[in-house]
Amino acid sequence: MIGRALVLAVITARGGSKGVPRKNLLTLGGKPMIAWTVEAACTARTIDRVIVSSDNAEIIDAAVESFDDDVLVLRLRTQSGTYVKELVSGDGGRTKPNLSEELGVPCEVTALDVVEIIDITEV
Repeated sequence: MIGRALVLAVITARGGSKGVPRKNLLTLGGKPMIAWTVEAACTARTIDRVIVSSDNAEIIDAAVESFDDDVLVLRLRTQSGTYVKELVSGDGGRTKPNLSEELGVPCEVTALDVVEIIDITEV
């Protein structure tokens, strides 16, 4: 928690790395790389909730194993015009359903990474 705001950490982990294939699943110090990230987020004193998002089931499984607490797995695939921040926060009750209501705590997006953009005219 920072001030009165709850902090939600979102860890994004792609399965299709081009530079180092399967890097999130590579073992380092006896555990998958993704586990180190999850554990660091879970032990950070200012982070209240941790979410791991991936397009790869193996990465999700490895991440889930490293959680000590409740687990929420979330992968958003949206089209243009989708308001992701509003989907998370609820936008003052104007966006339903939303992640805040599902978790039962106020949520806010403080950073948003676009992982991939697909041109649907070429699909």
